[in-house]
Amino acid sequence: MPGLPAELGGGAWDGVPAEDISDGDPAELVVRPESLALVPSGTSGALSGRVEERRYAGPVTYYLIALTAQEGAEVEVLAPSGAAAEGDTVAVGPGTSGPAARIFKREAS
Repeated sequence: MPGLPAELGGGAWDGVPAEDISDGDPAELVVRPESLALVPSGTSGALSGRVEERRYAGPVTYYLIALTAQEGAEVEVLAPSGAAAEGDTVAVGPGTSGPAARIFKREAS
């Protein structure tokens, strides 16, 4: 299946549809932590946020980032230990490794 752009607060990220989905359908983009990266501020398509929590896992750390573009939205990023501290303002973008992001239809609430 070809990748499709998913529009986010900072631009569009590519994702692979996990099911039949039409343009304009409400959807969720699911991205694994190892498929994201902390990137320099101002990177095209990056989302800004604040490091809320970090969990060490040997040579890498899981960073919980509260996104500023959408209240309540969070992402988890797997990055080298020491890449950021709690309270730091960071930018998050697609990484160069890990599985492709998946696009799922959003359930009606």
